[in-house]
Amino acid sequence: MNLQSEEVEVAPAVVPASPPKLTLVVILAALLGVLLTVIAAGAWLHYQQRAAWDAEVLTLKDALKKKAVALDEMQAQNATLGKQLKILKAYSIASSTAASEKVSKAEDVAAPAEGEPKPKAAPKTPVSTKAKQAKAQPQDCELIGKTPEQQAATLQRCVSQIESPPAKPQR
Repeated sequence: MNLQSEEVEVAPAVVPASPPKLTLVVILAALLGVLLTVIAAGAWLHYQQRAAWDAEVLTLKDALKKKAVALDEMQAQNATLGKQLKILKAYSIASSTAASEKVSKAEDVAAPAEGEPKPKAAPKTPVSTKAKQAKAQPQDCELIGKTPEQQAATLQRCVSQIESPPAKPQR
């Protein structure tokens, strides 16, 4: 080595080691933290909303069950009342025919009791169709399926029929 030949060795231009891009790491970490916070908050809100919906659905199911039970009870009551109405209608018809039979029997019994001879096979006058309709009409006091005007007329006819005193048997 020669001292004379000093060659200056030039070191390659080394860029001084710069600190790592700390700002970029901090920004990414902050964004990740915000993103995780938003996701967690969204999941929590979704859970709360889902729980509220589930509670509301359960409440509605309970209310629906109660209304279904009430509807079944009402239908059973309706069926029972329908049967009772049929029985009452049949009883009413039976009692009205029994009452008319009693009146005719009372007339038959009253005539011989007074000492009058009972007519043998008295000719019965044929009842005209208008009279039959008049007798059949008062028994029809149904209001179902009629217009309000027809219902009002039927009610008036039935009430007047109930309020009118029974016809006295003629001798």
